[in-house]
This record gives sequence, C-alpha cells and structure tokens, in this order.
Amino acid sequence: MEDNTLTNASIVTGMSVVDDAKQHLNDNAQKACTQFEVQSLNDSDALALASSHQRNIHHRNVILVGRSRAGKSMLLEVLKDPFQVAPPVSFYAQTKEPFVRSLLVSHCKSVAKAHKKGEPIPRYLVRVVDTPGLFERRANAEDGSQSSGDDDAWKESARSNAEIRKLVFSLVQRECREINLICMVCSFEAGVSAEDVRAIEQLVKEFQGANFQFVLLVTRCERKRPAKRKELEAQIRAVPELRTIFGLCENIKESDETSEEKFPTILFSGGVSGDDVARADYKAVTFTLEHVLSMRSALLKFITRQCHRSFPTDRLGSVVQLATDQKQALEQSIAASKEENHQLSQQTAMLQQQLETTKADSAHALSRAAADVEIERKAKAEVAVRLDNIQAEKQQATDEKQALERALEQTTAETGLWRTKAHQRWWYSLA
Repeated sequence: MEDNTLTNASIVTGMSVVDDAKQHLNDNAQKACTQFEVQSLNDSDALALASSHQRNIHHRNVILVGRSRAGKSMLLEVLKDPFQVAPPVSFYAQTKEPFVRSLLVSHCKSVAKAHKKGEPIPRYLVRVVDTPGLFERRANAEDGSQSSGDDDAWKESARSNAEIRKLVFSLVQRECREINLICMVCSFEAGVSAEDVRAIEQLVKEFQGANFQFVLLVTRCERKRPAKRKELEAQIRAVPELRTIFGLCENIKESDETSEEKFPTILFSGGVSGDDVARADYKAVTFTLEHVLSMRSALLKFITRQCHRSFPTDRLGSVVQLATDQKQALEQSIAASKEENHQLSQQTAMLQQQLETTKADSAHALSRAAADVEIERKAKAEVAVRLDNIQAEKQQATDEKQALERALEQTTAETGLWRTKAHQRWWYSLA
C-alpha cells in the first residue's frame, strides 16, 4: 500500500501536494481533466468576443444563486481551475456584490476535429454571474457579532432577500440579454433544512417563467463517491417539500422521460480541501481531486451541451411583477369566492329550511292521507259486512219462503184429501 512518503518527497523537491496528486490520478480523472479546455477572460476580452458575432462562438449565461455560504464562489473557482484549493468555510457571507466572470470553454475532441478538418474551433463563451446568498449573515465591524438580513435589528449591516434580488436582477439585466442556466446552489451537509427549503422556494418564485432550466447543484461533495452521490440524489428527490415546490413549476423539465414527476437535474461539485493540503495528505487530496474533476466535467458538459434554451433577462422584472399581480388577482378571486361561498351558504340554509318545512308539510299530508285511507278501508269493511248480512238475510228469507210454499202445498194436499174423503163419506151416506 502507498503511504505519504511520496508526498513528503515531493514537498522536499519543491512540488506541492496538489501537483503531486495530479501525477497519480486514475484514468477516469485523467480523462475528465483533459476533456475540456477552460480559459478565464478579463472583461475587455469577453466583451470583444461577445460583440464579434463569430459563428463558432456559442453563448451561455449561467447564474449561481442560493443561500449564503452555500459554496457559490468556490464553484466558480473550480470551473476556472479544478485544482483550486478550497478556503476554510466561513460562517459569514463572503460575496458582498454580484459580479460576472467570463470563461472560454472548448471540448478538446472538438478542437482536434476542427484542426483536422481546418474548420473554426467551436467554443463556448460562458458568463457566470456569482450572487450574494439569500438569508445573508455578516460579521459586524465593531463587535464581531453576526447579523442576518431577516432580522429587523440588523438591517443596517445585512441585506434582506428583496434587496439582494434587486441587486442581482439589475446586474443580470445590464450584463446579459438572456439566461441559459440557473444553478440553485445548495450544501446539504446536514440534510435538507427548513432554511434550504425556504431558499429554494424563494428562488423558484423569483425566477418564475425562467424555470425551464433550473439545476439543483449540491456543493461540498468532494468526498462522496459516485454511489453516495447517487444515494444523496435519490434522498433529495424524495423530500416532499421540494417535490411540491418543483411540481408547481409549469415549464420545468421532467427528471426522467419515464417519470411523470417534475424535478430539476441534480449536479454535484466540490473542491480540494485546504485542511488536506495543510496536512500534506496525498491520499486524501488525490481521492477528492478525482471526484472534483469528474463532477466539474459533468457540469461543463451540461452547460455546453444541454443549455440551448434561453430566457430574456428583460422579462425578469416583468415576470416578478406579473407574479405579484397574479398573486393580488388570486387574493381578490379568493376573497370574491369567499363572499360568494358565504352567499351560497346563506341560500343553502334558506333552501334547507324550506326543505325541512316542505318535509314536515309532506309528512303531515301523508299522515292525513293515511288516516283517510284507513277510514275508507274501515268503511269498505263495514259495507262488506253489511252486504254479507243482507245476503244472509236474503238467503234466510228465501229459505223461509220455500218452507212456507212447501207447507202450503202440503196443507193444500191435505185439504184436498180431506175433501175427497168427506165427499166419499157423503156419498156413502146417501147410499
């Protein structure tokens, strides 16, 4: 196994730890290191190149936004030079004013192909806007205590989010005609905090309309292997608050072609630790440098290859104003809806009362109808009984009549027999 003796020997010969680590990168890191050529431009060169209108120059305007102390400035330094050593993490905001840095980026393979064919080299003029962080904290000059832009007691030293937004929009509209990429820079070293969610939600609202090219860029990932970064990405995508925030973005790209969820692309970044360099820890520097190069290459590839769409910066203020107007209109609509709901509630109560009255009247009418039906049923029953009695009486009278007729016939017969006998006796007496 290797130890730090190689590094110590390098230091003795005058080489730095980072220079030593460069010589011992793995193949993937070497490939990432030579994949892009990045040149830092001063303002005059960048302006001349931007105004030259060369067809082989492609423009990319990138805005770095996020919480204070999230690592935005270090990200810009790593884009310029991946071997840049990260300074110690400060508790206070380091970027006081927004500023623009210009980079000229080339794909090394594209350069070789252009040389081979004798064609102009395709290059990308990447203008990166570094901004002060939201929820700004500053150290006070007099007593060294901290201040926050969200704390009314410290407004004179730390600026509010609205003041920072105004500064950023003013610079972006002055320096850039369009936006190609908005990097929401976050550092989730202790997980996704409530302030992280608030910052992301604030940024989504501020850049409403330009949210088709949001990227969530997680910093300080130099010690995370690819598998750990993949696991962290899955954890971030599973945060309900973030899914809700990005789900409301109308134009945001879907995270996966097979998924219906809306979520921005997640990229990672980091820098070589100054503590590792100070300890002359060759292994740690090499380990982190390999990850830094890989993550930087992925970010540059995304900027140059996938950021074709743009959003006019002159619409930023109008978009915010439009969002404010929409919010006011929505509030008025909600108030009108509440009033309408109140009126509907009153009408519903009146209709409910009328319904109850109608139900009571109907129940009473049904009760009376049922009573009338019962009376009619009893009357019919009585009539039926009377008819049965009359029929029985009629049958009885018929039977009695028949009995009387039989008795009469019998009496008549007996009378006729008596007369016959009496006549016979009279004749006998005559004889």
